[in-house]
Amino acid sequence: APELFKGVPLAKHTGLRGGTLDIKVYSRIVFVLGGPGSGKGTLCSLIEENLNAHHISVPELVDAAKAEEAHPYFRELQELHASGQPIPAQTLVDLILHEISLTDGRNFFLDDFPQNEEQLRVWFEEVRVQENCQMEGALVLDCPDEVLEQRLLARGEVHDSKENIANRIDSYHKVSNAIVAAMEVHGEGRIWNVDSNRDPNSSFADVQDVLVVHLPELSESRNL
Repeated sequence: APELFKGVPLAKHTGLRGGTLDIKVYSRIVFVLGGPGSGKGTLCSLIEENLNAHHISVPELVDAAKAEEAHPYFRELQELHASGQPIPAQTLVDLILHEISLTDGRNFFLDDFPQNEEQLRVWFEEVRVQENCQMEGALVLDCPDEVLEQRLLARGEVHDSKENIANRIDSYHKVSNAIVAAMEVHGEGRIWNVDSNRDPNSSFADVQDVLVVHLPELSESRNL
């Protein structure tokens, strides 16, 4: 079993640069995991539109922070981009928690995060010291590899050759399997599997049936 947290000290999270993070509303977090072409973005949009939930696409969050000069992470992200360096896990986690602290919401679905075990390890280090932040689990979208390949090829994107697609799918399985195993071993939330080899509305209906049982707040009005 992965030993992501063994011997790792928990550091106090400072969040917003120059001050402490203040998550005023009790926030519940769910990861959304799925291979390329599994429909994560579409499903998250349906969740946000129909339930008391907020969708955070982490790649879009990073892009928005890089484009806004007033953003507290603008300079660091711009410098990393200019030098071709990857975003450190700590910076990415800080950015996500900062966004949560600014959003008047109770339930958050994180899309395209975590991408590796280091991001998961840092995430749980930080969430554990947040008084108003609770990790609920991971929503895993199951779809056959051949269907993922067909969907990606149908998009016609230049970089999506069969070889590249196969590598992306293989990479997803390795990362997601490690993440799910680590969450199960360490008791960090539930794992919900949903068949995404169907039309998005059918997948969403299953998500709604499963999640509302465990997270009844999803069916509440956002104005509560």
